[in-house]
Amino acid sequence: MFGESLVPILDDPGSLGRDHVFASHSFHQITNYYPMRVVRTKRWKFLYNIAWKLDFPTASDLYASAGWQATRREAVPLGSRDVSSYLQRPQFELYDLDADPLELHNLADDPRQSALVGDFVTLVQDFQVDTQDPWFHKGEYE
Repeated sequence: MFGESLVPILDDPGSLGRDHVFASHSFHQITNYYPMRVVRTKRWKFLYNIAWKLDFPTASDLYASAGWQATRREAVPLGSRDVSSYLQRPQFELYDLDADPLELHNLADDPRQSALVGDFVTLVQDFQVDTQDPWFHKGEYE
C-alpha cells in the first residue's frame, strides 16, 4: 500500500504537516465507476476526473427512487449547485478553498490559474507513476 506514516507529524505538535496530500477514487461497489485523482493543499483542491466524458454515477437504488427522478426532472438544486454540475464533471476542477470553501467556482479554466493547473497536473502524474496507477496512460491517448 502506497503512503507515508503520520507518526512524525503526530509526534511533533509544532509540525506544519505536509504541503499536499493525494486522494484516489476508481470504484464504489460494482456500478459506480468514476476514476478520479485529487491533490489537496492547505489552500487548493485539484481534481482530475479521468472519465470526465461520462456522467458521474449514481447508486442504482438512489437512481430508481422517486425523489432522485423528480430532482433530475425538475432541475432542483442540490445545496448551492444544480444537478448537472454533479453529473457532468469537467476534466479538471480547481477550487480556492480560502475564497470558496463550498467549492462552487471551478477555476481550472481561468487563464490566470493555468500555471497552477499545470503544476497540479504534474503532481498528479508523478503520483500516478509512483503508485503504478493503471490510469496513467489514459492521458497519452487524449
